Amino acid sequence: MQEDSGREVSDQKKCSAFLKRLLLLLQVEYAMEAVKQGSACVGARSKTHAVMAALKRSTNDMSSYQKKIFKVDDHMGISISGLTADARSLCKYMRTECLQHKYVYESAVPVQRLVVNVADKCQGCTQSASGRPFGVGLLVAGVDQTGPHIYYNCPSGNYYEYKAMTIGARSQVSVHVCVSECVCKRVCVRVSVCLQNHRGNRVCP
Repeated sequence: MQEDSGREVSDQKKCSAFLKRLLLLLQVEYAMEAVKQGSACVGARSKTHAVMAALKRSTNDMSSYQKKIFKVDDHMGISISGLTADARSLCKYMRTECLQHKYVYESAVPVQRLVVNVADKCQGCTQSASGRPFGVGLLVAGVDQTGPHIYYNCPSGNYYEYKAMTIGARSQVSVHVCVSECVCKRVCVRVSVCLQNHRGNRVCP
């Protein structure tokens, strides 16, 4: 009887651990779905500039629009899609990190370093069943010594750098437009180079 009871307790612990891991995965999926349901945000960069735009929506006709773009530091800003309350918390954390770095090193924090810190903070929330992941996606635009950058920070803790990126509702359409514009621009540049080479009797690359 004691062996049977011990096996039952062990099975219950295994089942409880499995349910916790499953719950964590579902929470991450729900957080990423919240980003997909948010209003669209677009970010793009060139060799000298990084820009962002966001679609502001109101909950009803009597309410004001929610703020979608936040200034983090003089050289950096974020646009959000998802839960605005979570975005305010992360924005406050990013501003604190910028102030601490500026106080210690007397210089602006590199964009990638701050993005990595935010990604680590988001990933830490996916390791415990007592909390939940941040239900917001961040587009981070900034300029540092290495040039302009556009990063996307996912609720799962992953981060990616892009030349152009969109998040939120109907973002796939925006991605298609960005890709089409980028391809058209490359084709136009290549054609203009070929025309210049043709006029100079040079071989087109």
